[in-house]
Amino acid sequence: LQDTWTALDTGPPQRFKHAAAMTDQGMVVIGGKDEEVLGDVWLWDGLAWTELQTQDGPGPVTRHGLAWGDGVLWLHGGIDGEGERLDGLWSLDLESLEWSQHPSGPEPRASHTTVWVDGRLVVWGGHPTDTAVWIWDGQAWSDTDAPGPEARDAHVTALDDTGQVWVMGGDLFGAHFVNDLWVLDVDAMRWQAQ
Repeated sequence: LQDTWTALDTGPPQRFKHAAAMTDQGMVVIGGKDEEVLGDVWLWDGLAWTELQTQDGPGPVTRHGLAWGDGVLWLHGGIDGEGERLDGLWSLDLESLEWSQHPSGPEPRASHTTVWVDGRLVVWGGHPTDTAVWIWDGQAWSDTDAPGPEARDAHVTALDDTGQVWVMGGDLFGAHFVNDLWVLDVDAMRWQAQ
């Protein structure tokens, strides 16, 4: 392991509040914003960036959740070009470059947790009052309101190799920022403060 950063090939135009996920083809970056909200899709395959010309799809989006699972890229929620929070769920097939729309999920949200765990999409946070853990099983949405962290957005999320979801910090919707650490056992649907 080297303790240095390496600058790679220049990629997509500058942006912030975008989402990225690792797939079996490389890292995919979708949307974000610069002067306006973007809807482009980019792939870093380890050698170069390529803009993917997808069909249809969610359109320009920022602060959305993105996860790779079941052979497709899942995009949930976010904020559109008009500043409206979204509740839509989309999947992108990287072979055909076609988007599919699925039943809308929990209330509109942004800057939230979106991870793929054991064949399920797990969504949490990004809404000022909803603290439920939402699960998309490929057919329908369900929720569990297990006691856990306060409602927040703009937190960071990491999935460990045991399938536990780690959440750190965030914004309590203008109340203040926090630096707490929580772990969610998805199988038991139980939060634990660390």
